Amino acid sequence: MTATPAQDRQQRTASTDAHSEAPNPGSRSVTRWVAGGRFTELIDDGDYDAQHVEVPVGFATPVHLHTRYAEHFYVVSGSFKVWAAGTLRVIDSGESITIPIGSAHALLAGDEGGTGLIVSRPAGFAKVVRVSGTETEGAFDLDRFVHAAVEAGDEILGPPA
Repeated sequence: MTATPAQDRQQRTASTDAHSEAPNPGSRSVTRWVAGGRFTELIDDGDYDAQHVEVPVGFATPVHLHTRYAEHFYVVSGSFKVWAAGTLRVIDSGESITIPIGSAHALLAGDEGGTGLIVSRPAGFAKVVRVSGTETEGAFDLDRFVHAAVEAGDEILGPPA
């Protein structure tokens, strides 16, 4: 008997240790604090993951790249300066950008901070946040974050741009 797509996805997810702590659709969201940003995991089904992120003014990522997943970032409110593929641009509310696998990039929150949706495909970034984030605002363990990022195939290339 052939498995349905949902059964196939369930089987892959159940057998993949990397996603064993992920919430399933319809379950309670997981929220973690990372470097001053609040990340709420919406889904991680193994094929992709999605998170809602809220960050304060001045929040910045280091220059980095992902070797195992592409990232799509949609701005819900505020604005972000995004350096990607050697180009700096501002992304405002309602706009988005896709960062392909292997493309160096960095983000900086604008004058009001910002909120957005991050989708990784295949899934990868949500686990970094789950493993390295904390339940307490303001608490951050840089070493734990770097270790989780490296485990996910991310490369940190330099300080925030």
